[in-house]
Amino acid sequence: MSTTKVLSGMMDVMKGMQEKIDTLEKKVNESSKEKEEEKPKTEPTAEEIKLYKQSSQ
Repeated sequence: MSTTKVLSGMMDVMKGMQEKIDTLEKKVNESSKEKEEEKPKTEPTAEEIKLYKQSSQ
């Protein structure tokens, strides 16, 4: 086997690995965005405010 073929094959493998890494990074970024959207609001609802006022009296 010639050195050129070996190097060419290694480059192809590395390109494939880089593509897999890129797709995994996209999936991770998308899932982290979804998790951020799922987080509850930090502001209390009107019902929670009413309950708090009742309990603090």
